[in-house]
Amino acid sequence: MSLTPPQDYVPPEPTLLAPARDQPSSRFHPVSSLLGILLGLVLVGGFFGLAWFFANMEPTSPLPLPVKLEPTSQLTKEAPVSADYNSAVVGSPKPTVGSLFETQKVSLQEAAMMDTLRINQPVGKVYQGKPLKDLPIESAPMKPDSPAYQEALQLLKHFQSETRLESKCLTSYQSHLTLDDMKSFYEMQLGSDPLIGTQSRGFLISFGEAKIVQLDFPCSNRADGQVSAYFHRASSGNLLLDWQSYVGYSTVSWPEYRQRTPQTPVWLRALATAGDYYNFEFSDKARYLCVKLLSPDGVHSLYGYALRHTKMATLFKDRLNYDQLEVSGKSKELMKVMVKTTFHFPSESDQCVNIRDIIPDRWFHFDWETQDKP
Repeated sequence: MSLTPPQDYVPPEPTLLAPARDQPSSRFHPVSSLLGILLGLVLVGGFFGLAWFFANMEPTSPLPLPVKLEPTSQLTKEAPVSADYNSAVVGSPKPTVGSLFETQKVSLQEAAMMDTLRINQPVGKVYQGKPLKDLPIESAPMKPDSPAYQEALQLLKHFQSETRLESKCLTSYQSHLTLDDMKSFYEMQLGSDPLIGTQSRGFLISFGEAKIVQLDFPCSNRADGQVSAYFHRASSGNLLLDWQSYVGYSTVSWPEYRQRTPQTPVWLRALATAGDYYNFEFSDKARYLCVKLLSPDGVHSLYGYALRHTKMATLFKDRLNYDQLEVSGKSKELMKVMVKTTFHFPSESDQCVNIRDIIPDRWFHFDWETQDKP
């Protein structure tokens, strides 16, 4: 093969390549680049700031529990309990008026007691406070077949059939106070109910608008041989037994009263008869009238002294037949009384007391008649 080109051959024009560039593309934006740099710095700073905050933050304690405030007389007043409250369960919150925290608990028994208090309020203004003027007191015999007579008789039988004090007190007037009194009487004082006969007689006593049923029974364990049961009409329409007067209850037993000889007033339910014992602080017969006081069962006795020339002494003299005492040496007259008594200070004897006040002829009372609970 010949390497010599032909005579008509024209060599091609040489192609020049573009020179290599040392700089990047001319599409360069300096503002965008600066914003990107600033955004990166912010993100990095925020990251380190959060890391520092969590590293130096102290652990927090849980929210404090509410402090239970000491209740005051206004904060502990219980709201009236409606019939819907019967659906309460044991341990449910107890509603109170004005309390900041309803933290008290109530049982079904307490709820029932509150409802009982509401419906067992006695009817009549005489129960609410002392009347502005003396009320007329009337007593009329009741027939045994009358509805009120039979209702009172059935209630008393129901009371006798109950064995639990919590059930007994629900048949009683002022049941919220009677339960504690029953525990004191039966458990501490070892008292007992009257042993009554089957025969009875009834009376309807009127104190203004208040109507009280009285049933009298022969009784083998009472000093006078009889006992009276009083029944108060409640706002619910039912009769309620006046338990304190029925059993002859006093806040302290007679033996304990003589042992303590308190100078503070104590109301006693007693049987009064004429007395002639003048001794110790009460030896002045011209100054004092002696009244012998017997416990309801007749086992214990005290000598009470009333200042002569007072209405109280006159009442005793008219009712207890002191003339018979001077002639025969004893008096058969007995009168049910509630007496406010104190021992002398200092006391020389444990059987001689002052008589400061008296409610004659009955063992039931209204709250305003006594300064201290009998």
